[in-house]
Amino acid sequence: MEVIRLPRVDANVHLVGEHGNGDEGAPAWRSDWPKGHTLTVEAYRDKMRSADVAKAVLTTTVRVDGFDNTYTAESAASDSDRFRFVGNVDVLSADALATLRYWAGEW
Repeated sequence: MEVIRLPRVDANVHLVGEHGNGDEGAPAWRSDWPKGHTLTVEAYRDKMRSADVAKAVLTTTVRVDGFDNTYTAESAASDSDRFRFVGNVDVLSADALATLRYWAGEW
């Protein structure tokens, strides 16, 4: 029987860049992310290599970045062969549809 080796995919990576300190998250979500700790896209790339992970889905950390998907989107765009991203939209905001269209169309 032939063994097929599939690439490893990490499907839920929460990056926290140098900008995040755990205070800016969505108002309803208190952050439990330790202050001063980060997981930048650069550091995560190194961890991917050491763990033989081929691809990853980056997820905006609502408790740190709230509904600002910028860091996650830019991180995914920095290596579009390896990364995709999932962001957050405040569906109760007045501009929810426009925000969703922006993120869906821009990235």
